Amino acid sequence: MSSDTARVAVVAGADEATGREIARQLAGHGLVVYLGAPDTERGRAAASELRARGADVRFLHLDVTDEASAEFAAMRLDAEVGRLHVLVNHAGSARPPGAPGGTRAGQARRAYADELRGSAVSVTVTVTDGACVPGTSAIPDIELTIP
Repeated sequence: MSSDTARVAVVAGADEATGREIARQLAGHGLVVYLGAPDTERGRAAASELRARGADVRFLHLDVTDEASAEFAAMRLDAEVGRLHVLVNHAGSARPPGAPGGTRAGQARRAYADELRGSAVSVTVTVTDGACVPGTSAIPDIELTIP
């Protein structure tokens, strides 16, 4: 499948082990994966590692606690591919349990999700503590094994 017709995913927090594994599996199913990470060096290294294995993975600077970063990521995605099918929010797992959603970081996370959802995303998956919500079956024809 060419990148012009392939489904597109953004995996936030993909510079970490679980996020990187999710990105790897999605790419293995033929999706173009934007590997979102706030740390440029680690994000580029993770994307390079996956590309070396033949995956169509692209680094996307994305800090979900920074509204401007989320807006820029959404603009880049729109300019490069103009669509988004799967949004995996692994970055949200860094929030301590019970942290209020009204914090600046919580507001930025909502803005990030709103910006990327504006791209007509068809599935949003939030990963917390190794579990997917609403579950891996939410992605039609793709089964992920979350370590």
